[in-house]
Amino acid sequence: MAYPSALSDTGFKYQLVCSNGTLDIEVNAFFSPDGSWVKPGDKNAALLKHEQGHYNLAEVFALRLRNAIRHAHVNCADKANANEYGQKTVAQFQKDWQDAEHEYEENTRYGTDLTKQGQASDKIAADLKALNTNQR
Repeated sequence: MAYPSALSDTGFKYQLVCSNGTLDIEVNAFFSPDGSWVKPGDKNAALLKHEQGHYNLAEVFALRLRNAIRHAHVNCADKANANEYGQKTVAQFQKDWQDAEHEYEENTRYGTDLTKQGQASDKIAADLKALNTNQR
C-alpha cells in the first residue's frame, strides 16, 4: 500500500446512562484535528471529500448506536446487567464501524477512485439523512 496522503482521527464517544429507569446513551461523533494530518502537496477537494466521509461514517454509527440502545428498552433496575448489555452493544458497534471504515477505504481505493468515492459519499449521505429524519 502506498503511504496515505491524509489521515483523519474520527470516531464516536459515548457515555451510558440510566434515564427514567431505562438504559440510555449519550453518543457523538468526533473529529480530532490534533490526530489528523494531510500532506500539504496533496490537499485537494477530492481528498477533503474522502476525509469528510470518515467523519460522516462515524456519525452514522453513533446515530445507529443511539437508536439500538434506546429501542432496546433495557431496564436499569439491575444496573450491572444494564451496563453489561450497553458495553456489549457499544463493542459490537465499534467493531462494525471499524469494519465499515476498512471497507470504505478499500472500496474507494483511499479516495482515489472518484466514481466509487462518489457512490460511497452518496450512500453515507443517504444513511445520515434517514437516521436524522428518524431522530425527530
